[in-house]
Amino acid sequence: MSDAEKDYFRRDVQGLRGVAVLLVVIYHSGVGLPGGFVGVDVFFVISGFVISQLLLRELQQTGRVSLRDFYARRARRLLPALALVTIATLAFSILFLSPFGDQQEVVRTSQATTLFVANAYLFLENTYFSLAGNPFRHMWSLAIEEQFYLILPAALMIGWKLTKRFNERRQLVVLGVGVMVVSLVSFAVGVALSFGYRLTPLPERFAFFGLPSRIWEFGVGVLLAIAPLRAKFIKKFSAAIFLTSSIAIIWSALQLESFTPFPGYVALAPVLGTGGLIVVGQNSERFSKILAWSPLARLGDLSYGWYLWHWPFTVYCLTIWPRNNFLALVAGFASLIPTVISYHWIEQPIRRNDQISGSRAIRLAAICVFVPLGFGLIVERIADTHLGLSQPEVVSRAGIADDCGFTVDSNQWSEEQCTFRVENSKGKIFLFGDSQARAFADGVIKSGNELGYDVAVLATAGCPMATRAPLGVSWCEDIQSRLVELTQGCVYQEGWTWGSNWCEGETTLKPVLVIIGNSVTRYMGDEYRLPTDDGGLPQDSASRVNSIVSATQEMIAKIYEQNVSTLLIHESPSVFIDAEISLLQPKSKIEARGYSEQTSRNTVVDALDRALANTESVATFDPASIICGADLCDPVKDGEIIYYDSSHLNVKGSEMLSIGLTQKIKTLIG
Repeated sequence: MSDAEKDYFRRDVQGLRGVAVLLVVIYHSGVGLPGGFVGVDVFFVISGFVISQLLLRELQQTGRVSLRDFYARRARRLLPALALVTIATLAFSILFLSPFGDQQEVVRTSQATTLFVANAYLFLENTYFSLAGNPFRHMWSLAIEEQFYLILPAALMIGWKLTKRFNERRQLVVLGVGVMVVSLVSFAVGVALSFGYRLTPLPERFAFFGLPSRIWEFGVGVLLAIAPLRAKFIKKFSAAIFLTSSIAIIWSALQLESFTPFPGYVALAPVLGTGGLIVVGQNSERFSKILAWSPLARLGDLSYGWYLWHWPFTVYCLTIWPRNNFLALVAGFASLIPTVISYHWIEQPIRRNDQISGSRAIRLAAICVFVPLGFGLIVERIADTHLGLSQPEVVSRAGIADDCGFTVDSNQWSEEQCTFRVENSKGKIFLFGDSQARAFADGVIKSGNELGYDVAVLATAGCPMATRAPLGVSWCEDIQSRLVELTQGCVYQEGWTWGSNWCEGETTLKPVLVIIGNSVTRYMGDEYRLPTDDGGLPQDSASRVNSIVSATQEMIAKIYEQNVSTLLIHESPSVFIDAEISLLQPKSKIEARGYSEQTSRNTVVDALDRALANTESVATFDPASIICGADLCDPVKDGEIIYYDSSHLNVKGSEMLSIGLTQKIKTLIG
């Protein structure tokens, strides 16, 4: 630690780091703290505060910032531990992860991590939660922090130079105003993007991963460094400030969820709470000692390394013991062992070595960047050999209508390619819905064509045929509206753009039947809840069921207004399929699952059946009637696998439904 860092070192701030890393580790284990991800936001505020203090001191003493020394310190502090974790994680991926895509994905993410662009990589991949098994997923926050460090020193130095004709007090005031303006703009951008305003593609995703929507969090820390709040009234109300700030962080960790629009205005709670604790710590010795409690401060010392190590341990634990959150928590704490070793034998000796500067710092950076990149290429080459393993047993989807749907990036749909025709057609049947509809397509097409009808498929993954878009999928609303227009006889307009409609142009005969295939368990979880009737988010199970049922009923009512019948195919019962084979798990796990234990699915299915039982021109069909026996839903029929993952049928399974579907279609349209 340099002399400058020692002068500004505060054990209470280290205690805050300890709190932040504990929140993240517990959250990632899945045992609790659904909003524990705000630990990252606590880190951002602390980073802005600590680094700005050092930079401002240098500006006050010399009138400039030595970028060479600054980045040499950053390189010594960050790169050795990151390189070690990256190499170790890549090495263990050979044992724990599948060489049929997973290892290759990990190598690409490790490359983005090493180059500090992991946030951009995850944004461009348009994914986060689908990479739950990626041991480098958590590195997006480190990338944002380092990108901020590329801006901050130069920005402060330019501001200082431009105000050099002022005295030091006025210089700090001008700098503070500038930081405040930038922070307010960043906050406004973050709120707008978090709630789906299309300032960028994938606005919600960009809000989460993008530096512009996160700058204000660092900015709060920078402002506290520029204008340290020391006043009698703060000392007088220090207890109230401490209590309010602590409650704000605790409330965030307990009440926020992974799919709360973030960092919208709710991020004010953890960010301002952290700021409040920093202020109290420098004004009250009593509360400073509480925050500097030795175990917390010690964890704060280890926080950087522990943050790097904990997630790979958690991921690899869950590959061996899936869904065992308690063991995941144990694994997260077990990662303190390599953390302590790395801290004492690598991080601290290199960090304290002021001789590593200039060309030596460049060499250190080069080693810490190129060695992990090179090792990643070796791991990728090894993975490409498939390690002597055979392809997973599970039959891939490969259905005839797999490409018949929109995506968040594309508004193109080929009506010609996605309409499966017969000679002398009696009319057209539409199949709408999300990924479940796509999985049912082969069976629906078979039944419809055999009965003499053309079948057109438009199934968009993640977007149900209902009247409300799931949480975080605002683009789905436009698709739902367009599907209703197709039931009115509107012709799909090529070149259609988001926000426009199809009914301004040519019309044709209406379909004779709309078949809907929607997931239900997907929308029962926290991730993709359907809003309630009043636009709020359902919290308990009963309100989530009601949201799904009412949104489905409303959509069916809109279809019925066009004198078109509807057949609702319920979500397939789930089975257990883990096709991610590895050296430690050389065979796919394919197991039957009891029907009665699928409480969430069955509750919604029963509620939909009751709600639609007496609705004219509507029928429902449950694939469980064909797939499940007395109480066992088997993914294997007649020696063949009929699923391609735990909840979606493959082509074989879909075609098995055609006998039951044919009877239902006959009942509705003759």
